[in-house]
Amino acid sequence: MTNNREEQNKKKIEECDPNTRWAVRGWIDECDASNNKFLIREAFRSVAAQKVAYDKFLRGEIAAAAPAGRSLHQRGLAVDISVLSGSLKKIIDIAQNYGIYQELPERDPCHFVLDRVQPPTPINPPPAPTLSQLQNAKRWAKGIRLNAILRAIKRLTGY
Repeated sequence: MTNNREEQNKKKIEECDPNTRWAVRGWIDECDASNNKFLIREAFRSVAAQKVAYDKFLRGEIAAAAPAGRSLHQRGLAVDISVLSGSLKKIIDIAQNYGIYQELPERDPCHFVLDRVQPPTPINPPPAPTLSQLQNAKRWAKGIRLNAILRAIKRLTGY
């Protein structure tokens, strides 16, 4: 069961918007580590699949679905899960650490939205200094050294 769950979750993560995949992976890993396991049932939906889901909603077969063209599933920004172990409350709490939230907690508690997820800020090294910045720094350092030498001579000689 675990391997199938991991394989299905991995496939479903790939259906998510590329900018949110890191968050979904982190969410799953942190939940797994605390024994709050879940299965991603749905992630991306095509227009046709969204029309089917909306028709089911209109017939009362499912709790919620947006019309085709208005669902975050169609942009890879929503997932539906099934809780396998642990508590939904803990899964929700952990989701918030990654910018993932429930859109309709009362109506559809296992539907999570990824559209507020912000990719981690890359740690970029500062830009390399320009030639003129290096030349100015060299002049500045020479000036400091010269002033320090003159102060030392004055201190030693009294002049």
